[in-house]
Amino acid sequence: MSENAKIKVLCAEDEFDIRENMVEILKDEGFDVKGAENGKAALEEFLDGEYDIVVSDIMMPEMSGYDLLKSIRNNNEIRNNNVPFIFLTALGQRDDIIKGINLSANDYMIKPIDFDLLVAKIKEKASNVIKAKKVHLSNIENIKKQYSDMLPTQLTQYIDNITRISRVLKDEPYGPFPHRKYAEDLEKIYINSNRLKAVIKTVLDGSVVSTKLDVNDKIIDPIKLVKNAVAKIDQKYAKLISVEDEYELPEIKIDEILLLKVIKAVIGRLFRANSNSQIDVSVMLDHLDQMIIIFTTTTKKSETDSKAIINNNELNAALEKQGCICETRIRENDLNQIIYIPKYRVKKS
Repeated sequence: MSENAKIKVLCAEDEFDIRENMVEILKDEGFDVKGAENGKAALEEFLDGEYDIVVSDIMMPEMSGYDLLKSIRNNNEIRNNNVPFIFLTALGQRDDIIKGINLSANDYMIKPIDFDLLVAKIKEKASNVIKAKKVHLSNIENIKKQYSDMLPTQLTQYIDNITRISRVLKDEPYGPFPHRKYAEDLEKIYINSNRLKAVIKTVLDGSVVSTKLDVNDKIIDPIKLVKNAVAKIDQKYAKLISVEDEYELPEIKIDEILLLKVIKAVIGRLFRANSNSQIDVSVMLDHLDQMIIIFTTTTKKSETDSKAIINNNELNAALEKQGCICETRIRENDLNQIIYIPKYRVKKS
């Protein structure tokens, strides 16, 4: 498989023939390509996928290329909002080119399109994307390798000294203790110093660091996360959502952008089940110390219809790497959508 196959290209063009030609030619070059008929469709596609390069016409119905570029660049809920952007513009439209550059477009092509030149430009951008990804991964690996240097080398020596001294004192070398509690407390010191050493060794283990250190994870307040998601949806629906915030909860370490996307998807699906219903959201710790987010609404639909609307397969596919699960429960007229966040992602106080 060529490196081009790892690169996803989005082509936004309202002229059908041009769009189909671009998609076909780029697929022949080995790229993973999708076409969109206007800026609005392109933005929806971009938010659903993780595209590496965007090629866009400027003048399109519903949303122009300019607005598409601004919507991507100004969206902090997507990781790749600095995606390389190539504008397509009509011959002689100098002002279009200047405006595009001012909006941080990376390149432009003048119509009619020279497809050989377009392929060359995309290959150049793809090469830069691949190099940037490799540098990023290399930096992360470098951080992991240096992680052990964050703690002073003397730390384990100090712990070894505590362990050794407590072990010696347990044998009462200076005579019997005046009370048995001395021996009991020394035993506790000895046991806990060994535990501390084991914990430090585990923390500094490279494989553990690799599984727990993720550049996309953030430590966040779950209540604030839910409220942030609600604030970003249409106010027509946001006013129908109530978020319970009576309890102080521990923070969670998770991919914030992904969870925001899932929460908004859950809310959207619940409103499709009943667009006029109130949605009550509560966040809590369950008996397994998992963090759970519960969305409760009423539904007039049958259980079968509701389950068809709330299909969790897609959501769980997205949540899988985070160890989270989404499920639906229906009791009488209540429709509950629940997101389970595992215990290891809950930050202990």
